[in-house]
Amino acid sequence: MNHAKRNLIYFIFQTIFGIIALLFFLFGDFTDNHSKDMLSGIGIAFTITGTIGIITITKLLKDPKKAAKIEMAQTEERTQFIKTKTKSFVYTIMIYLESAIIIVTGLLGFRTICITLSAIVLLKVILNLIFSSYYIKKY
Repeated sequence: MNHAKRNLIYFIFQTIFGIIALLFFLFGDFTDNHSKDMLSGIGIAFTITGTIGIITITKLLKDPKKAAKIEMAQTEERTQFIKTKTKSFVYTIMIYLESAIIIVTGLLGFRTICITLSAIVLLKVILNLIFSSYYIKKY
């Protein structure tokens, strides 16, 4: 039940964020259409996915047996292990991919993109080291 309630709260905030973005789109004063179009896309996407999530979780909460079954599947040790391995593998692939993109953008002369991506990769590596050392000491 906790998992479903947390997801419901998440979807409510997501819907609220989407509605706020749509209100800014409708009533905001923009000098360029690019920002306005981007804001409308973000608002529509967040509102639709949040609403669908709220409907889905509400249906799930009406069936306690199904909610308990899903809660157990989400908190099962095997599922947690698979999630952890997947996140680790995706992180490793993304570091190499981002590094290759940094090299390509640097060689092509896109200095701003190269520096921005370098800062993001450096931040990811630093955060990984910080949290790794924290969890090593904790566990």
